[in-house]
Amino acid sequence: MGEWTIGQVFDAIADVIPNRVMTVCGQRVSTFGEVAQRTRGLAHFLAGRGLGAHTERRLLQQWECGQD
Repeated sequence: MGEWTIGQVFDAIADVIPNRVMTVCGQRVSTFGEVAQRTRGLAHFLAGRGLGAHTERRLLQQWECGQD
């Protein structure tokens, strides 16, 4: 198995159990599918403004970060 990102793991969970409750905050209840859709939207918004990974992990030293 290759490397997985948190986003890929989360999307895989949301694909399997999209209607299962993920979070409850007061009266607001969110499912895995709803949260996945919202986080994907935020990721696309940020990427559209130039934020993201600019250097691949394999090209960095252990203490370096190639992301914004």
